[in-house]
Amino acid sequence: MEKLTLIFLQGLGNSILNFPIYYSLIQKYDVEILTYKNGSSDFYRELGAKVTEVASLKDLLVKSYRNKSDIVITLYPNWRRELVAINLADGLRKYHFKIPKLSQYFIGRCLEVDHEIHDVENNLRILRVLGLKASPYRDYLVSKTKSSFTGKYIVLHPTASTMNKYYPLDFWQELVDRLSLKFDRIFILCGHKEEEKNFCGQIVGEKVELKIGLKFNELFSLINGTEFFIGLDSSMMHLAALFDKKIYALWSFADMRRIYPYSSDVSIIAPVEVLETNDFKYPKSELPWLKRMSGGEMLKIIEGKSQPNKRKTDLNNNDVKIYVY
Repeated sequence: MEKLTLIFLQGLGNSILNFPIYYSLIQKYDVEILTYKNGSSDFYRELGAKVTEVASLKDLLVKSYRNKSDIVITLYPNWRRELVAINLADGLRKYHFKIPKLSQYFIGRCLEVDHEIHDVENNLRILRVLGLKASPYRDYLVSKTKSSFTGKYIVLHPTASTMNKYYPLDFWQELVDRLSLKFDRIFILCGHKEEEKNFCGQIVGEKVELKIGLKFNELFSLINGTEFFIGLDSSMMHLAALFDKKIYALWSFADMRRIYPYSSDVSIIAPVEVLETNDFKYPKSELPWLKRMSGGEMLKIIEGKSQPNKRKTDLNNNDVKIYVY
C-alpha cells in the first residue's frame, strides 16, 4: 500500500470539514496526517487516524526529512506548505497541475480553486486525480458513538472562534425559552475559553444543560442523537454536518459559497451584508447587523412559517436553503 501524507495546518473547523476527503483516501492509501497540536489532532486520533503533530512549519520541515511519502497533499496550500509537500514526496513521480519542472508528485488545490463551489467539492478534484471516488462515511462515524442520550433533545452552539461572530444573548435566550416548550432537553455546547463560558452561562432555563469542553467521543454521541443543530459557523456546525443532521447555520461574515455545513438538510440564516461583499476578513469589532435577527423570527424558520429567499444545490444534489435578513 502506498504511503500518503495529508498536511492539515488549519483550524479544527477546516479539518473537520474535509473529513470526507480523508476517509476516501484511507480506502486506498496508508495515510498519515501532519497537523499542529490542536483540536484537529484530537479529532482525527479519536477516529483512529495516524497523526504526527508539529509545533511549527520549521518543525514540519525537520520531520519531513525523516518521513518520506509516495504522495503528499496539502489541502490549503501556500508557497511554504507547497515546498514542504514537495520535500516530503519521495522519488520521481508523475506531474500534476502547473509544476512540470519538479521531479516530485505534488497535488495542490489552490492553483485552480473555484470560489463558487464548496471546499469539499473543490477538494474532490484530488480524488479524481488519484482515480478515487468519494466514499460514504457516515456509518463509520456513527460506529464511533459510544453512548446515547435519552429523550427528545436539540443541540445549540452559540459561540465560535471570535466573540464578534456571536449572535446577541437576548436572541439565544428568547429562542431557548420558546424551544423549551417543544423538547425535553436543550444542550448548549461551550468551549474552555472564559468568554465562551461566561456567555453560555447566561443562557438559562429548566431544560438547559451546559456542556463544557466535551471530548470528541462524547460530542459524537450527543450530536448523533439531536433532533437538529443550531449554531454559528464553527467546527461544531461542521461536525453536525458530518453526521448529516438537520442544521440551522447562523452566519455572520464568512464566505458561505464555500464553507456552509455539508449535509443533506441545511438552512443558512444570513444578513444581507454577507451576500453583498467579497471581503471575508475576520471583523475587528461586533457586527451590528446580527442584532436584526430575533429568537422569534428564528423560530418561524424552524417551524416552516418562513420561506427561504434563495436556494442552491451542491454537487451532491443537496438542497441548501438561504434565509436572508
